[in-house]
Amino acid sequence: MKDYVEELREAIINGDREEAEAITKKALESNIDPQVLIQEAGSKAMDIVGQRFNDFEIFLPDLTLAADAMKGSVGLIIEKLKETGGGGEDSVANVVLGTCFGDMHDIGKNLVSVLMATAGMQVHDIGVDVKVKDFIQKAEEVDAKIIAMSSLLSTSLPFMEDLIRILKEKNLRDKYYVIVGGGPVTPEFAVEIGADAYGRSAVDAREICKQLLSSGKKPPFEKPVILGDLKTN
Repeated sequence: MKDYVEELREAIINGDREEAEAITKKALESNIDPQVLIQEAGSKAMDIVGQRFNDFEIFLPDLTLAADAMKGSVGLIIEKLKETGGGGEDSVANVVLGTCFGDMHDIGKNLVSVLMATAGMQVHDIGVDVKVKDFIQKAEEVDAKIIAMSSLLSTSLPFMEDLIRILKEKNLRDKYYVIVGGGPVTPEFAVEIGADAYGRSAVDAREICKQLLSSGKKPPFEKPVILGDLKTN
């Protein structure tokens, strides 16, 4: 088991999707616990890659390749869990993730989705060009704890503010952590709209959501959480 875990971890760090998928298949055929592959290989690999990215040792293309390799491995693991009737029960929380209405960009969102999944979150990716009402509808449907909104266009930023306003109008604001991120999003903007957290990068988004869920504090927060603001137990 140890060899497969180490080999898979290395393949993901190197961004080799083909190798990651091949090792995952062999590991699953050897009856290694899928959760071990996710936590000990995938999650730890992405922790390493994420730290290297934050330390400027690697760059976005490297991070994207690693995430793609992880995605390929996780896809095979999910198929195996479905066959055996496992998966989902140990998820930390349901997260609704999407790109704001009027924005068709998905690379950053897709990266966030994979990284959150490696942290044990059940991610409901509702795609791009998503209307505010659809974020809320999905969050209610899956009993989400987090609504994560991404944007790469400044023209779609007002919809982030609209989401928070409508949650307040529906008396739902204290039900969801709202995290925002993307190219034009800044900490100042997150403060202005009353978001609970701001993610500078996909790696930050993953870690911040882990902090939010571990904090024991209910939303909304007085000011948005930036990475490191909350101490986890």
